[in-house]
Amino acid sequence: MKVSERWQKVSKINIKSNKLVSVNLTTYNRAYLLSRAIESILKQTYKDIEILIVDDCSTDETEETVNFYQNRYKFIRYIKHSYNKGNAHSRNTAMNNCTGYYVAFMDDDDEWIDINKIKKQVEIFQKSSKNLGIVCSGITRYKEDGSQSKEHTISPKNLKSRILRGGLIHNSTVLTTKDILLELGGFNLDLPRGIDYEFFIRIVVLHNYSVHFMNDITCKYYEDSPNRMTVKERNKEAVMNTIFLQKYIIKKYARYYFNHPPSLINRLFIILKSQIQLFIIRNKFLRNLIYKDNTKQKDQKIND
Repeated sequence: MKVSERWQKVSKINIKSNKLVSVNLTTYNRAYLLSRAIESILKQTYKDIEILIVDDCSTDETEETVNFYQNRYKFIRYIKHSYNKGNAHSRNTAMNNCTGYYVAFMDDDDEWIDINKIKKQVEIFQKSSKNLGIVCSGITRYKEDGSQSKEHTISPKNLKSRILRGGLIHNSTVLTTKDILLELGGFNLDLPRGIDYEFFIRIVVLHNYSVHFMNDITCKYYEDSPNRMTVKERNKEAVMNTIFLQKYIIKKYARYYFNHPPSLINRLFIILKSQIQLFIIRNKFLRNLIYKDNTKQKDQKIND
């Protein structure tokens, strides 16, 4: 039996199962990366899934790419926004339209590398207490200079303090439930970036759910993915958005930061660092000096 035939037969019984996993994949103008993400999902050994792709009004070949897979796999669904709404809206569109009991997140520039990722995470949920809100794992980080590093997750002694500090959970490794997503009201539409991180804070700090940290490495994370904000003008926008995010988080969760001073200090340090970076970007002399030096160093590494 061909792989596509096997998947089509499995997909016919998906809607009858309350343990269906919805893989919510949001995308925008990354047709050249989308296939990599989809192919990695299709390799999963857990077959009771649907793939819901939300396209935030792409102008490239994203729709043609999705149609190619839809013609072969009937469990792939596609929703395209009529105009560009932003990542938070796309995540909420996926949340409101997915039909699975469980929900896995997937970014269009990431890739799952553990074919048993979903299977392991569903089993953890099934064996856990009702208080479990997220199952996540480690990643392999691919950096712009070609190097890579494995980052394993370790359960912190104080989960709330650690998650308030930041950088704890990687979005494309997460499995949760639709009920929890709806309980939290979805993703925050007020933020230009960092929506996943703010969601993770809410689920742990405000709603007191626990997190299971798998020791496994299940995902590749690419730092040098195209469309990341690397152009000077966009760098300025990215840094300003980072400052806005940090201030927003501190203000919204102020009373929790009062009880976790080290986490607050870390947030303030990020703001200070970003303010310095913004000053450099706005200063033509410093910007040219630093960027030229960085370019020379990268060229030297390539030549070496």
